[in-house]
Amino acid sequence: MAAQNRTEPTVFGKAGGAALGVFLLCGLVPLSGESGEVNGSIGLVISYLNLALYQTPDGKEECPEGFHHTQNDNFMAQFPTEEARETMLKKYIYYTHRGPNGEDVFYHPTVIQDPLPLRDIQGSTGLGIDLDGRVDSDDFNSPTGKTGIDNQIYRVVGCIPGLRNGGTIDGSLKTEIRASHKMRMLVEITGIDDFQNDDQVTVSMYRGLDGIEVAPDNTLVPFRSQRIDYVEGQRYIHQLSGRLEDGVLKTEPKDVMVPMYGPFNIQRDIVLRDARFELNLTDTGAEGFLGGYFDIENWYGSFAKIWGAHFNADVTGWSGPATYAGLYRFADAYPDDEGRNTAISGAYKLEFVRAFVIHDPAKENTGRTVAAESSHD
Repeated sequence: MAAQNRTEPTVFGKAGGAALGVFLLCGLVPLSGESGEVNGSIGLVISYLNLALYQTPDGKEECPEGFHHTQNDNFMAQFPTEEARETMLKKYIYYTHRGPNGEDVFYHPTVIQDPLPLRDIQGSTGLGIDLDGRVDSDDFNSPTGKTGIDNQIYRVVGCIPGLRNGGTIDGSLKTEIRASHKMRMLVEITGIDDFQNDDQVTVSMYRGLDGIEVAPDNTLVPFRSQRIDYVEGQRYIHQLSGRLEDGVLKTEPKDVMVPMYGPFNIQRDIVLRDARFELNLTDTGAEGFLGGYFDIENWYGSFAKIWGAHFNADVTGWSGPATYAGLYRFADAYPDDEGRNTAISGAYKLEFVRAFVIHDPAKENTGRTVAAESSHD
């Protein structure tokens, strides 16, 4: 795919946005029917989030050479004898400190090259969104035949077992979304004239404050209230322009920030440039994708902090240097002054249930903006 001529990180959209539709304040359920549609609006609360990964049950189609080599695999290959390993550990204490001067290779992934190669995704089937309106040779085709899908981050991380169905990361994300409000994404669609086809709607993103109710069958209960986090969640408030096409919500590109949360109470913000939704709306929820271009330094730094270093890397099944190098090898957007792409296309797979988004006009703030951060600290 040709590199996109993108600019440097832009200023995020204005926070908030006046509520369209009739809501009562601060946790009171709006007086409406059971449809979750109040005066031309739809509210949604997240029930599932992970990177969009096409997966076969045994992984043989997309990962024919096997899953990623782990940190331990690379440690053993880099120090192939017992004597070499003992000498290294005596000097640098821990097996992730295998840089030439004892650097932790997850936090300093450029100091060495992993001795074992990255096992990237093979084949042309993938999930996600056509971000650039073209069909290029390295694009994916969806299982249903949609062409031109831009999801190069899938090539790099799709064979990490922890990210896949039933893996450690996938399971942790499911748990955190239900247990904590830190990742509680809210989406509100307002200005709807026709719930199937409407060429102009407004889509607002927030973080919610309230718990979510789980039914006996382990599904989330729809049509519950969600207050907006106006304080710590201010930087996650974005407003996008969109449309409805045969019940599918599609939005125009805009930079957004998505909260990511993991074990040990680690929270990192993900910068997603030119982000846009494609969500299939149902009577009780929605499912689909939030796609865009991940800033590589930001995404890798977040992933390494949450899922790398120490024992986490071997539990989840990846190694820092090979993954970091792979992100730049497959990067396809936002070239720097030297022409090196600094962002990589991808998407989150999302599921939502209907909710009532509760606004507090006293806390609405339409003047604050949040600048994109791409630090890799």
